[in-house]
Amino acid sequence: RGSVFRVHFEAAPMPAMAPAAAEVPALDGRQECILVAEDNEAVRRMLVRLLERMNYRVLATENASEALRVWRSHTAEIDLLLSDMVMTGGESGLDLARALRRDRPDLRVVIMSGHSQELAGAGLEPDMAFLAKPWTHASLAHALGAA
Repeated sequence: RGSVFRVHFEAAPMPAMAPAAAEVPALDGRQECILVAEDNEAVRRMLVRLLERMNYRVLATENASEALRVWRSHTAEIDLLLSDMVMTGGESGLDLARALRRDRPDLRVVIMSGHSQELAGAGLEPDMAFLAKPWTHASLAHALGAA
């Protein structure tokens, strides 16, 4: 007919409240322009909101081919590429970064990936920053500062 289990837990005090997860690290993007290439719409929208709160201007695209079109129109104003490593459409974020750097070798680049840095970052150039997914606001700010 069944069993009855009684589990007794010892009372414990509430842990100290952690800082609010929605807080964005104090980073002033000085209105620099970031080209974002991220195929996940929810992640892309979140990045745009966070980057704008960090005082960046953002041009958001969903794949490498769209990013290339935006690049052609805004090459002079884009300061940094923030791209997912693996995107729909066949091109990687690394391919995109290399294509843009043919026009501007000094372009700052941050590549994001849900894979380990050893696997995903294998082809990164030494001056490209890596951002592991899932990222935190602090790790995003750190990667932008490192690029």
